[in-house]
Amino acid sequence: MTSSESLRLGSIQNPRQQDNWLATPFLYRQSAPRMFVTLRFSVRDCASLRTPLPTCRETLTLYYKQADSQRELMRTWVAEKETREGWVKIDTIAADKSFSKVEPSSPHQYQPNRYSRINVKTRSFAPLTRNGFVLAIVDSGACVSLMGVSIFYRRCPATSLHLASYPATPSGAEPTALVPVTGTCVPHSKAQGGAPPRMHCNAEGEWMVPVGGCVCDKGFEPNVNGSACLGEFRDLWRG
Repeated sequence: MTSSESLRLGSIQNPRQQDNWLATPFLYRQSAPRMFVTLRFSVRDCASLRTPLPTCRETLTLYYKQADSQRELMRTWVAEKETREGWVKIDTIAADKSFSKVEPSSPHQYQPNRYSRINVKTRSFAPLTRNGFVLAIVDSGACVSLMGVSIFYRRCPATSLHLASYPATPSGAEPTALVPVTGTCVPHSKAQGGAPPRMHCNAEGEWMVPVGGCVCDKGFEPNVNGSACLGEFRDLWRG
């Protein structure tokens, strides 16, 4: 899931420092308990400013807030924006690379090597238990250009193994979680040993640790890739 559209919910005025919030629209989590966000941005070096300010920053801060609908979020935003109640901090993200000069003829364009100054940072947040969420990117005094925001979750794709099929499954809420998934034996087969087969979906969206499998019923045999049981008469007819 990606979002290039954004919604400015407002800014919190602070006489000592800037505090500008840029929030995404309300995003449904699609049953995923953990989300990932990748930011692409560039930041100007505070020391390169003509008049460096003590409030200058070279960081961004990420927050998220859960809700069941956009309406609920907007209803509580006015009351809670001052206290940040309900907003959970994900991380303060520091820039590894910054730029210090701009082209005189195009003050809003970076130097030709500007692409080497782009920072790419990925963070994740969990657990998600409501229908959806809003992600907020907070600038507290940085001279920053936000070039892209990608929001996504990882899942293990639907697959078949040992004559059992497994549905697409989102990865777990914890970084080390292994989500157990029970497989369904393909038609004309049954669980080997009586216990249903299962596999585990890891945090990277990869299947691992298969346990058990299925065997074809009498009069059927597995195909080449083990994804179906075919009747023996069909094989003879094809031969």
